[in-house]
Amino acid sequence: MTLVRDATYVRLRNIWVAVLGADDVQPDDDFVALGGDSLTALATAVAVAKEFGLQDDEPDIATEALLLFGDTRTLARHATHVNGRLRSRAKGTPSQ
Repeated sequence: MTLVRDATYVRLRNIWVAVLGADDVQPDDDFVALGGDSLTALATAVAVAKEFGLQDDEPDIATEALLLFGDTRTLARHATHVNGRLRSRAKGTPSQ
């Protein structure tokens, strides 16, 4: 996976560091392996929604990646996922 360390990545990294209390988070670090659980996933989702100015009716952009604990648990994949969702939102098209 190619990761562009863009503004979204940096902002998400800062949220992960703050919420997880981690000294540092690397692109391939796993949320759960760093101590994340359902409560910290919700705290992360709230922080992501606030950071990216998401509306209350758009919680899926902030939460689905972490709460589903699927293929987006690493920081790199979370950043890629959020970028895709934000692009789709900006275009007014539904995303997968």
